[in-house]
Amino acid sequence: MGTIFESPNTIAYSQECEKTELALEIERKIRQNGLTHQQTAVILGIDDEQLSNIFRLKLAGFSAETLLNFCDTLGKGRFTVPNRKDSLHEP
Repeated sequence: MGTIFESPNTIAYSQECEKTELALEIERKIRQNGLTHQQTAVILGIDDEQLSNIFRLKLAGFSAETLLNFCDTLGKGRFTVPNRKDSLHEP
């Protein structure tokens, strides 16, 4: 939490830094889990464009809490994702 001596710009900058750190952590967890872009979007319940925005650090549409939840979800590593072969063919 900020102090009375911090300007609104300083607080906003701090929040953006926090969101950037969370986005980089999300990217790291995706690599650790060996997930594709498409698999990650499905797991997180977001569309491809939103995930691309996280990778490009365009985070205005995300709260720090949302990004933290994404980190937690990816950190659990308890998800089932279709392999590439299965996802390319319709049943």
